[in-house]
Parts: sequence; structure tokens; C-alpha cells
Amino acid sequence: MSDSFVRIEMVPAKAPPLSERGLLKWLRENLFAGPFNTILTLATLYALFLLLRNVIPWLANGVWYADNLQECRDIITAYAGEGATGACWAMIRERWNQFIFGLYPQDLYWRPAVAFVLLFAAIAPVLFPKVPRQMLWLTLFYPAIAFFLIWGGSIWTPIVAMLGFGVMMLAYRVLVGFTGVTVAGVLGVLAAVLWWLFADAAVAEGLARALPIGLESVGSDELGGFLLALAAYLAEVIRGGLAALPRGQYEAADALGLDYWRAQRLIILPQALKISIPAIVSTFIGLFKDTTLVSFVALLDPLRGVTSVVRADLAWKGIYWEPYIFVGAIFFIICFGMSRYSMYLEQKLKTDHR
Repeated sequence: MSDSFVRIEMVPAKAPPLSERGLLKWLRENLFAGPFNTILTLATLYALFLLLRNVIPWLANGVWYADNLQECRDIITAYAGEGATGACWAMIRERWNQFIFGLYPQDLYWRPAVAFVLLFAAIAPVLFPKVPRQMLWLTLFYPAIAFFLIWGGSIWTPIVAMLGFGVMMLAYRVLVGFTGVTVAGVLGVLAAVLWWLFADAAVAEGLARALPIGLESVGSDELGGFLLALAAYLAEVIRGGLAALPRGQYEAADALGLDYWRAQRLIILPQALKISIPAIVSTFIGLFKDTTLVSFVALLDPLRGVTSVVRADLAWKGIYWEPYIFVGAIFFIICFGMSRYSMYLEQKLKTDHR
């Protein structure tokens, strides 16, 4: 008679085969899943090898100090030998200010620089909840401050322009009790438009004559078109977010006795903006790639500056890849930063599956 055996301890789990875990599994499933995928992977690796075989020496032989393209090539030849190639980063080092400021007057560089620094202070209370809420006042008035710093002129021009929003709110407050929310909103917008069309310039000019406070003007005829395009895109994005909210949210706000503005601030807009975050960030990234921040400052975006200004200089005639790589790096850093913050914000506001 054989003795029976009963196991009282669990057998330790064995590790899966190497082909079913880790890097080998990922390679097999994504790069070598079949004959066609294998051929594509090998062809891509070969193309990367050919590319890097030329790019790495070109980057390694880069020159940062030279006065012109010919001197740059002479330094590369003396350093790496006859026939060697290398990047001439000296052009970026010498002309970086044109990439950043375009044709903005050189003695006034401090103005867009200050406006750019204040931009971070203005958006900080919007992006990060731990920033003191009092800084929202800077956020509110930043457009007028930035306009005054960058384009100069009378200080009253942006102030009087922002008064148009005050006119809109005042008209709404006065009329909402008589006409209702929708009509009062339309009439408020109409009052603001009339202010900007007929009263804005006259009031600003009168104040400028009475108290002539201002900075040297730097002309621009591109701001209006950009703002109109931005407003149109963002308005459609926000409209989509508002349309996505169920009717019950509006009815809940009415049941709580909230007026229109409190309902929008406390219930409607927080949900609509959360829904719209991906589209808003995508819109900003798209507009940034189309126009760039530099075009606000200097009327020249980096690519236009590359083609029509920097490369037109006889000292750098013939240079090609370096400016585009530099501009591409700027685009990537800013767009990547915006996309990462968008992902962080979406994750932070994701309350439906916690």
C-alpha cells in the first residue's frame, strides 16, 4: 500500500519563456511579427545606419566659432581632414537674435524679453492650482501689458481697448433684468463692438494728449489677423465642449438657483473645458507651428527669417541644414512641452474612473 501525499504549499510560479517576456517579446510582436514586418524592419535599420553614418560625423565635426561659412569649412578641413563635412553652428551663434527677435529693433530687445517672462507669471495661476489666486489679476491684464511692451505707443491704447469688455459686462448687467440672458448677452457684445469701432480710438487719443505716457512704437499689421484666426478656432472648440454637456447640467444649475454667470463659472465651463482640453492644446500646437511666437514679436517667423534674412547674408551663403535643425528643435521643445502638460492635465482632471 503506497503512502498518499498532500501538498500543503503552493508550487512557486515559473518565469515565462524568454520569448514571451521582456524585450524579446516586444521585438517579436512589434518588429518581427511576420516576413513582411521583418523585411520592413531590416530595411529601416539599414536606412538608419546609412543616415547615422553620415549625420554623426557631421554633428561631431561641428564648428561654433567662425565669422563666415568659408572660415567654418576651413576649420573643419584642418580639424577632420580633406573632404570632411561638419555642421556650421557658428551661424546660429552669430545670428540667434534674428531667430528669436526677427527684425525687432536691437536696442529694444528688453521689451519682448520682459513680456515673455511675464507670460509665464501670467499663465502660472491658470496652469498650477498652488499658485496664489491673487496672481489671476496679472493674468487678466497681461494682454494689455504685453501689447504695450511689444508694440509700444500710448499706454492708454490697450487700457481703453480692455475697457470694451467692461462695457460689455455693464450692458449685460443693466439689460439682463429686462430682456433675458440671451438677448442681454448679444446686446452686451454689440455694445463692446460699438465701443471698439467708434469710441476706442477717440478716448485713447484724448487720454494720450492729456497724459502722454508711452513707449516707442514698433509697428505691426499681423496681430489682428492672427487673433481673428485664433478666436475662430478656439470658439469652435469651446462650442463643441459646451454641446457635449447633457442638458441635465444646465437644469441642475437652474435648480440650484444660480444665475447665468455663476452657472457658467461653477458648473458648465469646468466640465466643458475639461472635455475640450485635447482639442484646445491641438489647436494651440497647430497655430504655433503655423505662425510661431516670434512672428508676434518681430513680424518674421523663424522659417521666413531663415530663407529671406539669414541665408541672404553673403557671409553665410550656401548654408542650409543648420538653420532648419535649430528651428525644428525650438518647435519640438515647445510643442512637446504643451502636449505633455495636456496629458498631465487630462490625467489630473480625470474624475470619471477613479
